[in-house]
Amino acid sequence: MRFGVMLPLTAVGAVVLAVLAISPHTANEKIRETIPVQPMRDAADGLPNARSAAVMVAQDPLHSLLSEQDRVLTERKRFLDAMDAAYRSEPVDTAWSSIAEHALVGVAHSPALAETGITPDAWSTQCRSRSCKVTAVFGDYDDAQDWANFFLTGTGSTLAQAELSIQRGADNATHVLIFGARR
Repeated sequence: MRFGVMLPLTAVGAVVLAVLAISPHTANEKIRETIPVQPMRDAADGLPNARSAAVMVAQDPLHSLLSEQDRVLTERKRFLDAMDAAYRSEPVDTAWSSIAEHALVGVAHSPALAETGITPDAWSTQCRSRSCKVTAVFGDYDDAQDWANFFLTGTGSTLAQAELSIQRGADNATHVLIFGARR
């Protein structure tokens, strides 16, 4: 029985060798021969298969993505600057601003936020007549993000809307900026 299994495998091997002896080209070589290949030319240097840096940058999707990211960051900075200017131009409603600031300090010192163990290195809150501005500084980006989310969750009774910005500064610290509109 063992020879019966070996004999067909031997016969298959002999057929493969015979085919290779007759046609020394592989199947891929025959396919390559039928596809016309045009060498790439670049106007900058005229050498086949060479591309200039300008052509490679223009064709690189990463370049366009980074350009889009720069555009979005620039627009975001303009938006935050406009919010800050609007906040600073508001008159102060002493009665409401002191109540709102007290409520926001209470959120920052709440048991729910204390349980996270996350505390900013520094923070402040200031309210005017229609909005509040909260700033906080953290050494760790993830801590800043978690703190801001927990903090904003607790501000619903004081602020109707909030705009959050979390950015790493040149000082390697993470800065949280929150603008909140009066409820």
